[in-house]
Amino acid sequence: MLYPPPATIAARLAAFLTAGRASKAYCIGLNYSAHVSEMRAMGMGGAAPRPPTTTSPPAAGKATAAATPTLFLKPSSSYHWHGVDGPLRVPANVELHHEVEVGVILAPLPVTAPAGASDDIVGGRRRAATAAHIRKADALAHVVGYTLALDMTARDVQAAAKRGGKPWAAAKCGDGYLPLAAEAVSAAEVAVDASGRPALEVVCSVNGVERQRGCGGQWIWDLPSLVSYASSVCAVEENDVLLTGTPAGVGPVVPGDHIEAVLRVTAGAAEGRELKMAFDCVEGEPVGVIRE
Repeated sequence: MLYPPPATIAARLAAFLTAGRASKAYCIGLNYSAHVSEMRAMGMGGAAPRPPTTTSPPAAGKATAAATPTLFLKPSSSYHWHGVDGPLRVPANVELHHEVEVGVILAPLPVTAPAGASDDIVGGRRRAATAAHIRKADALAHVVGYTLALDMTARDVQAAAKRGGKPWAAAKCGDGYLPLAAEAVSAAEVAVDASGRPALEVVCSVNGVERQRGCGGQWIWDLPSLVSYASSVCAVEENDVLLTGTPAGVGPVVPGDHIEAVLRVTAGAAEGRELKMAFDCVEGEPVGVIRE
C-alpha cells in the first residue's frame, strides 16, 4: 500500500486547488470509537461500525457491529472554501454542530497516469474518467492528497429525522455545510502505517477553547477500506473528496462564535506541516422551509 512518487501527483493536486471547486464529497460517519459513544449518549447511536473479525454467523440474539462503514454524500454546493467564501453562515432555525475531519482528495485514475488519460469520446462528447470497485490493494494509488474539512451538521434536524426513521440529508447537505481548506498536503508526503491509517491529526476549537482532537491512528476503518467501499457505492470522479469521520467533542456554534481548525502531519516528509482554517460565524437564512 504505497503512494506513487511525489512528482507524479503534483500536477493533479495543483489542478484540484487551482480549480477552486470540488465534486461530490463522500462522508464517513462513526469512524472514532469515542464519537460513537457520544452519539449514543445523544440518543443517536447504533452498533459501532467495526470491521468483522470472523466469518461465522452471529449468535442468536446477539447485537453485531456493522460490517461496512457508515456512508453519506454531500453535494458540491455544500463546499465553503476557506479564504474565499467569507464567514460561516449558521441558519437561524437549526442547531449547527462542528465536526472536524481529514479530507482525502481522490483521483479516478491511479495518480501515476496523466490527467484525462482514459477520457474517451462517446457520441461526440468527452466522457470523464471514473473509478468504481477499487480494490483495497490499489486504493492508495487513487489518493492525491489530504486537506482539512468541517462537516457541519444540523444536529436537531438529524435527530428528528432519525427518530422518525427518515433520511437526514437536510441535516448534512446545506449550502456551506462543508468548509474546506484551500490548500492540501501531497499524499506522498504523509506516512501511512501498516494498518492503512495516515499520520494526521485534526483539532477544532471554538472561541479559543479546544473541543475536538483526533488522529488517523484512532480510526475504526483504515483508509484503503474506506476508498474501496465508497467506490463500490458510487464511482470516484475527478476532484472528489472523502471525509473520514470526526473525533469526539462535536458541539454547536452560534452567530458571534469564532471556529478554528487545524490538520497536522505527524510523520512523513511533511512532518510538522499544518493546514489551518478559521471562520467567524454569522446568522444565515432559515433553511428547510417552504417560502410563499
